[in-house]
Amino acid sequence: MKKKLSIAHLIPANRGFPVTGDAGRYLLIETLIKEQIKQGHHVTLFASSKTKFPKVKLEAIEELAPLFPDQAEAIKAQEDSTFLLLTKAFRQASRFDIIHSHLNDKHLYFAPFIKEPILITGHWPITKKLEEIIRQNPPTPNLFFTPISQAQRKSVPQELKVTQTVHNGIRIQDFTFRARPRDELAYLSRFVREKGANDAIEVARETDIFLKLAGKLDLGNDLYKKFWSQKVKPQLRSKKLKYFGEIKHKDVSAYLGSAKALLFPIKWEEPFGLVMVEAMASGTPVIAYDRGSVREIVKDGKTGFVVKNKQEMIRAVKKIDEIDRAECRRHVEKNFLSSKMAAGYEAVYQKILK
Repeated sequence: MKKKLSIAHLIPANRGFPVTGDAGRYLLIETLIKEQIKQGHHVTLFASSKTKFPKVKLEAIEELAPLFPDQAEAIKAQEDSTFLLLTKAFRQASRFDIIHSHLNDKHLYFAPFIKEPILITGHWPITKKLEEIIRQNPPTPNLFFTPISQAQRKSVPQELKVTQTVHNGIRIQDFTFRARPRDELAYLSRFVREKGANDAIEVARETDIFLKLAGKLDLGNDLYKKFWSQKVKPQLRSKKLKYFGEIKHKDVSAYLGSAKALLFPIKWEEPFGLVMVEAMASGTPVIAYDRGSVREIVKDGKTGFVVKNKQEMIRAVKKIDEIDRAECRRHVEKNFLSSKMAAGYEAVYQKILK
């Protein structure tokens, strides 16, 4: 019988559970923790004091950011809050078999001062900042990195010890299969340049099919504001387009499942792209640009189409009825369940501890 482990999960101090709004990586972390509790492991979560997570021991701090009305000061205070949280965690490092960090880089500053293993999951692209920190502060032997796709693995700095890849997974029971969609297309992602909402709009216009748009829109952020005002908002006068705001997790399946296809015209090296899995779980094929992890997730010609550009995406929309929606669901059940994700991490933990 495998030993039940004591696991510490670290997340930014300004995030908590249950997940609200733009879920992304935090929904995955929440799902992973629930699976690990089912496996019988002892889980401690270092997070904001706003967190409510049954059956999990919470080690929390009060955030500093609310004390500062100025935006620049508040952003800096968020960073300081996360360092306070990490200090709290690493002071207790000897309590845990493994420390699992879901932060971008801050764990790197603490690793040299403890002997317990630290596992990093890269929910984000590898940044130049991370590479520079590693160059100036070479990783210690207790630091490990788990890629979430083979595509991401290629960009991991060689100084980091890389484990097996563990694909993200979902709770399949959260997604209802829909065999008969409406005559509409769906886009669900952040409204920034690299996610390609403007390409999705042009494809919908060329195919004359209604396109519904949803996802995070932060008009306080210049990247969102510029892209939205220049590339998306002017198009919304068309009756063939509608913006639905941010979709709550409980409504994602209905939103995606009623569409003929999910358009995923990314313009960057996507580390994973969970929305593709969510769409296929609901029975909806995916048409995506061939970037990042796309080919690991979508079976070209079976659960959607992997294309190079807008022209190929337009042609793919016109033949989307060739895809068996039931095969989309089966593909997720075979490859992207949360239980499989948790088993993958357990295998990584055990290998590290040996």
